[in-house]
Order: sequence, then C-alpha cells, then structure tokens
Amino acid sequence: MNSMSALILASDDAQVIDVFEQVLEKRAFRLLVEKNKLQGIWDTLDDNVACLVMDLDLPDDENMAFLKIVKKIKPRLPVVILFSEESSTMIRSLADISVFYRTFKPLRLDEIEQLMLGIEKLIARDKSNRDVAF
Repeated sequence: MNSMSALILASDDAQVIDVFEQVLEKRAFRLLVEKNKLQGIWDTLDDNVACLVMDLDLPDDENMAFLKIVKKIKPRLPVVILFSEESSTMIRSLADISVFYRTFKPLRLDEIEQLMLGIEKLIARDKSNRDVAF
C-alpha cells in the first residue's frame, strides 16, 4: 500500500477532476476518484485517507446518509462539499455533519490550492497531537 496521503474525490465532473489533478500533482497526495458511494465509504477505512471531497449536484437524502456514515467512521476526516447550488435545508444538514469547507462550481484553481494548504495544516496538527499523546 502506498503510504502517501490520499484524497477521495467523489465526482464525475471532468472540470472538478481536472482541477484536483492539477493541484495535487504538486503535493504529496494520491487522488482517488470514486463514482460509487459504497466504494468511497470503503476507501475511507484506509488510514492514509486525508480528506473526502464530494460533488453534490443534487444533495439528497442518500448523499446526506453517505456523509453521516463517513463521519461516523472517521469523525475527524475533513469533508469538502462542492455545489452547483445550495439551499437553506442543505446548509442545516451539512452543519450537523461538520463539513470542513464548501464551495461552488466551477472551481477556481487558486481556491483549491488554498484549500489543500489548510488540509495539509490539519494533517500536520493531527499528527503532532498523536505524537504528543504517545
């Protein structure tokens, strides 16, 4: 197994995949593109998963259930949500799940680069906290 941290990207949007590929090629992350939610849940069990990015064109009950399962498995896993549009009901649902960041499509390269800097800082902080605890 590759020890490099992985980012799971649940999307089939070519522009979204392209932006993440461009940003991650400069960083120490593997990009795992998943179109199957069950495979995405399975992949979150990997200790090397550093972040989950979900593209929610249609945020429905199934997507919310998927996110809740992921947060039960890994409560500290940063979750990023990409939207085409959002509603107040969806915002409340996502607040209950503790989403790390949310943004709208089309994605901007500079925004995703800044997002990855934040995720890298979170990973470093969590690693530092684990090292101190033991």
